[in-house]
Amino acid sequence: MRPPAPRRTPLGGKVAALGAGAAMVAVLAMVAIALRQSRAYESLAIREIDALIAEELDQVTSAAYRLVRAEDEAVKQELESALRLARRSLEVSGETAEIAAGRFRPERLARVVEEISELGWSAATVFRRESEAGDMIRVATTVRDASGRPAVGTRITARGPGGGPDPVIAAVLGGGGYRGRAFVVDRWYIAAYEPLRSASGRVVGMLFVGVPQAKAEARIREAIVSTKVGKTGYLYVVSGLGENRGTYIVSKGGERDGESLWDVRDPDGEYIVRGIIEEAVKLGPGEMNTLRYRWQNPGESEPRWRSARIAYYAPWDWVIGLSVYEDEILSYRGIMSAGRRRMVGAMAAAGGGVAILVGAAAWLVSLGITGPLKRMAASAELLARGGRAQEVESRGSDELGALASAFNAMSRRIEGALAVLRASEAKYRGIFENATEGIMLTDPAGACLDANPAMTRMLGFRSAEELVAAHTNLGSSFYADEAERALLLDKLLAEGRVSNEELRARRADGSAIWVSISARFEPGEPRRILALVSDIDERRRADEARRESLIEKDALLHEIHHRVKNNLQLIASLLAMQSRAVSDPASLALYEDFSNRVLAMAQIHEQLYESEGFARVDFGAYARDLAASLRQNYAACSAEALLEVEAEDVELEMNRAVTCGLLVNEILTNSLRHAFPPARRPEGGRISLRLSLGAGGSVLLELSDDGVGIPAGLGLGDTAHLGLALIPLLAAQLGAELELDRSGGTAYRIRFAAS
Repeated sequence: MRPPAPRRTPLGGKVAALGAGAAMVAVLAMVAIALRQSRAYESLAIREIDALIAEELDQVTSAAYRLVRAEDEAVKQELESALRLARRSLEVSGETAEIAAGRFRPERLARVVEEISELGWSAATVFRRESEAGDMIRVATTVRDASGRPAVGTRITARGPGGGPDPVIAAVLGGGGYRGRAFVVDRWYIAAYEPLRSASGRVVGMLFVGVPQAKAEARIREAIVSTKVGKTGYLYVVSGLGENRGTYIVSKGGERDGESLWDVRDPDGEYIVRGIIEEAVKLGPGEMNTLRYRWQNPGESEPRWRSARIAYYAPWDWVIGLSVYEDEILSYRGIMSAGRRRMVGAMAAAGGGVAILVGAAAWLVSLGITGPLKRMAASAELLARGGRAQEVESRGSDELGALASAFNAMSRRIEGALAVLRASEAKYRGIFENATEGIMLTDPAGACLDANPAMTRMLGFRSAEELVAAHTNLGSSFYADEAERALLLDKLLAEGRVSNEELRARRADGSAIWVSISARFEPGEPRRILALVSDIDERRRADEARRESLIEKDALLHEIHHRVKNNLQLIASLLAMQSRAVSDPASLALYEDFSNRVLAMAQIHEQLYESEGFARVDFGAYARDLAASLRQNYAACSAEALLEVEAEDVELEMNRAVTCGLLVNEILTNSLRHAFPPARRPEGGRISLRLSLGAGGSVLLELSDDGVGIPAGLGLGDTAHLGLALIPLLAAQLGAELELDRSGGTAYRIRFAAS
């Protein structure tokens, strides 16, 4: 009997074992490669997504800051326009001089401030100075008190509630005016104050125009409230250093506006908002910082870490913050790690199945394994480099097909996460889309790249795409004057930014409108220009209409003074004609005196007709002309007398100039007619007129002669002699100090205020 042959492994088993072993090795290699590539991709993707999130948080916070700054600059432009209008209205009506003299007309001032308010600015006030310290009282205003009435009669004292100088009063008395936030009656305003000065330069009052800060806030509140980050992230605004420090100005959804957070602490006892404000106020314009703190809402079992990206807008004392939970913005890491684990598990399961099922056909299966593995490795490499993953084809339903499907599912989930981030970026364009001011992005070559809806509406296009397509060359398509594009670009290149450049732009229909442009280069490459555009066409047209109206008023006033002068000269001519029929010397003298008084008043109106302004008269020039005219009229009475006139350039308000002119007429007439009778010494005499401006804005008028003097029986106020009776009356009308010296001829010394 032969011994049994040793048992041999069948060839099929060897092939199966070889196939199974080869399959297992292939599966292990595939899992190892996929694991390595997915780990590298995960690290790269986490770094890239972290950078994207940080950039998006910066962009949202920066966009909110720029929106607040743009609104502030728009309000300031409105205030400067209102100040120019108010100042011009007061100058034309002469109300500044009336305020200085305490004779202002409340109804006129009320019309001035109402006109300003009706043009679109919320509030305007005219103040009169009450004391040397600088206390100011409202004499006309559109600001209303708690009862709803205009706050006329309320005051701003030179000393603030704390005893220190009031910043508004200090700035106005310093001569430069005040621009910024101010508490007016019962609310905060974005305000502009400007001093009102008398002719001598003394501050006699001030102008105020302002927009309630709450009104300015309302225009940008919706954009801030509607901005969302992730699931629960949001923008908010709190007050910084003011008396309402730490108070919500804009809260999440507007639900906690006005609530104070100053004393809110985190679970560790730290003051959260105080720390945010302390760091925020250190920031310069446009700078940002990030703070971390622990926060626990009511009903939550434990506190969670939050990140706050903050900026500070000092002119409004606003701390702008973007607050998000850190675990929300980092949740994608867990998603990616879980997906990678599921992929590895799926691949391992598929490898085990392949090892069991391959058997004798392992060599055929191995041929189908190499191709898909290479494609998956290439797709993983491409995905790790930041490219778009290629779909791995899976034709069968075996473990290799399942592996390919798992890999494809992982790629789709990763791309889905990136798509969510891109969608979030699109959402943050809400601020750009909802801005009330036109925004346009261009390149230095002159092509428009993007525009917001406000810009599209302003230029009359149906869509931003249509606007971009029409503006491939801004110089010829946007600017009414192509040279202005080159000038603006030169200034932008030289200074890095331009602000409030006013020019005309073309609309879609070819018409031109006035706009104000502020622009700067955006950071990064390629270079892009961000321009903020405001429609000022209505305001410019209103300014032009006001200028034309003022020209018409000037022409009318010229004509009025010309006609008054002509009528007075006609009256004087009629008196002269009538005097030819009078033979009585006394009656003839009365005609001459009355005619000279009429001519003295006519010369005032002639001066006003020939001058550019109508409120004041150059009395020095007038006095010289009047003296020459009287000397010619009475040459026969005082041919030997020397008339000396020394008159400085002194401006007087028209009514005071008429009174002073009559006073000079009466005194010079008396000297020329009566100071030098025929029996006077043959060498003649001297008549003198001196006019000068003294200290404190007073006017000194001196008239004298060295003639025979006033007879002893006569005196000022003697009703029997009209000239002597008029002199004290006219001086009293001026509020003047009158001195008469009769020791050596006749000398009058008259001192009075210029206004």
